[in-house]
Amino acid sequence: MLISHIDSLWPVVFCTHRLRGCETMTPMRVATWILVGIATAGLCVGCGSEETATGGSDSDSTTGTGGTDPTTTSTATETTTTTTAGPGSDSNSMTAGEPECGNGMIESGEECDDGENNGGGGVCKDDCTTNICGDGYVGGAEECDEGAGNDDAGTCKSDCTLASCGDGVVGPNEECDDGENNDDAGTCKSDCTLAACGDGILGPGEGCDDGNTDDGDGCTSQCALPSCGDGVIDDGEACDDGNADNTDACTDTCTEPACGDGFVQALAGEECDQGIENDDNGDCTGSCLLATCGDGLVHNLGEGVEECDDGNGEEADACNTMCIAATCEDGLQNDLETDVDCGGGVCDTCGLAQGCNVDDDCLPNKCEDGLCQLAASCNELLALNPGLESGEYTIDPDGQGPSEPLTVMCDMVADGGGWTMIGSLVNDFNRNWNSLEVFTNATTFGDLASHTAADYKNAAWALVPGDGLLVRTDEYGVAWSNGLLGNATLAEYVTATYDVNMCSQNFIGGTPTYGENLSDEQLQVFDIVMRARDTNAACFPTTNENALLTMTLQSCCWTMGLGNTPSGQGTWSQHDLSLLKLSNITRGDCNANNYPCNPTGSWNVGTPCYDTSCKAPYATVWVR
Repeated sequence: MLISHIDSLWPVVFCTHRLRGCETMTPMRVATWILVGIATAGLCVGCGSEETATGGSDSDSTTGTGGTDPTTTSTATETTTTTTAGPGSDSNSMTAGEPECGNGMIESGEECDDGENNGGGGVCKDDCTTNICGDGYVGGAEECDEGAGNDDAGTCKSDCTLASCGDGVVGPNEECDDGENNDDAGTCKSDCTLAACGDGILGPGEGCDDGNTDDGDGCTSQCALPSCGDGVIDDGEACDDGNADNTDACTDTCTEPACGDGFVQALAGEECDQGIENDDNGDCTGSCLLATCGDGLVHNLGEGVEECDDGNGEEADACNTMCIAATCEDGLQNDLETDVDCGGGVCDTCGLAQGCNVDDDCLPNKCEDGLCQLAASCNELLALNPGLESGEYTIDPDGQGPSEPLTVMCDMVADGGGWTMIGSLVNDFNRNWNSLEVFTNATTFGDLASHTAADYKNAAWALVPGDGLLVRTDEYGVAWSNGLLGNATLAEYVTATYDVNMCSQNFIGGTPTYGENLSDEQLQVFDIVMRARDTNAACFPTTNENALLTMTLQSCCWTMGLGNTPSGQGTWSQHDLSLLKLSNITRGDCNANNYPCNPTGSWNVGTPCYDTSCKAPYATVWVR
């Protein structure tokens, strides 16, 4: 080629159409013109054209300077210039009529000729054929050309463009390519990778994507938002077994099974579960067990009919084995009852001879030897029943002994109460208290209902022991609560203190500790002398005015008390007692302990009498 031999062209004759002739040029100038010619595509190498450089004819000969003899031959269609170098140099020649690829002119057999721009990625290849996609050469607007290897699925696509994400063709290393529809929120992402769970991008069908495949971190390994039933235990869930079975180890609300959740978990021992309706008194208990008699829970709600349930198999306690509560009318001894339907503090008190544990099981009576028994005295009765009012009560002084129970009058007030009336003496001219024996034996007579009108003596005279003695008339009463009787019956006391061999001058009672309707001075007149001596005669049961149990004495002769002597003054001896009326009791001073003056230096100076005009109509006798 011309350019490749430009250094040997010295001197060179360069003929152009534009110069209208030939001239000798240096190699540098020649190169400059060649380049210009190539760029303008109007280059004519050699001398000659339609006109000659000098004469304008079709063929001219021009002789240059410097020993150069160029010859130029022109034809109508083609001009060929032969240039010969000067002596001693190499020569190159171009022969007219032979096309040359790369001369910048499209000649016969050429599709193109961009001269030195041929090849190298141009539109015209080195062989002057047009660069087309698929010919294996990268040219023109091509980005690539692998010839037969062009493939839309390859690096170089069939249109000779490089495969790239977003071109709509799935190329190498691409998982997808939706072209302009690529979208990180779509099936094919902007980097031509398929949307996938764990890529950190929220894609189609995903509820979340945190870029990992860990469960339990707020986004499951399946890119779903945590939810009960997904099989993954998430925050707020106690369990998650991925199913909706509420009878297994995890409910469909992802909570561990528990009694009260409304689901029956048989494996956990539940027999029922009514949720918030569970009730220890209902059909399903708070422990999720079916209510049954004997479970210790009273099943009285829902379909329950239990009255009680003490959880045991005892038939005789407060609740029987049918869960029916014991009552005081069921005809059975059950619960705390000490006998059938009585006692124990749960029913009314038991009757006589019924079983008991304590006195309260028998009130107003007492419990003795496991049986309810009558009190032996009014004092015992009051102790069993504090606050009990005065009145008639049945007592049994000898308990299980041979004596029958008896009804007596009880004074529950005087001097603290607890007094048992054991008899009465009445001045009705019908004497019963006229011998020592009647005062010491266990005989009885009269009637309680008429004890103020007729003599009366009950079994308590010889059966009820006591420490105190109370004597009461229709106007007053005096009592010795100083241990006078020594816990003996009055019959025993009289027997022990009555001396058949001597009329006594001994005061054995002292001043009464209690008095009713008596002044303190009047009370000092009273004392007790058993079988007191009449100072001008003898003593009970012989002559003059004396009594068996004397309670007041005069300055002479008179001993007033209970049991008038039967052999004394006629009128006197018709009466059972000689206690004076209240108006006839007046204290007088005397020499203490100088009989008949009592130890207080007192005696009665009131007016005595033989008949009943100065005497009390009756006197009742009580012990405590």
